[in-house]
Amino acid sequence: MYRMIHGTEKPHHDIASSLTNLGGVYERLGQLDEAMQKYEESLEIYQAIHGTNKPHPDIAMSLCEFGILYHKKKMLNEAGEFLERSLEILRLVHGRDSQHHDITDVLYSLTDLYEDQGRQDEPLAIRERITETDETSDGEVSNPQIVS
Repeated sequence: MYRMIHGTEKPHHDIASSLTNLGGVYERLGQLDEAMQKYEESLEIYQAIHGTNKPHPDIAMSLCEFGILYHKKKMLNEAGEFLERSLEILRLVHGRDSQHHDITDVLYSLTDLYEDQGRQDEPLAIRERITETDETSDGEVSNPQIVS
């Protein structure tokens, strides 16, 4: 529908976002190859919109989707490359010590990956760091994921 509204000549954020969402549906259905195809289409559009040389959260989160998908496919090295690149871009965008929720989400995906790779010390250190930086001044946890 978005392609009918926006056309296909010029890349549009709504189309990329819809493709990402569709990829997520395929991923949840276990159709990982179809998910990969939709994520690739989405990333191409985001890169056409934002460029490939300028860090942008849309591109970073697309790379994160690839990392999670590769993790599900048990392609752990590839998963790590995509997740680490995603984190690198997000830190450029939001700041190295930022507590932005996208950074936290990628860090949690990395801890899951590291655990599956048998890297036991790294996930614990990352989760402790997230817990320390994710508390608000009154002690409330701002990210509900860290209490689960």
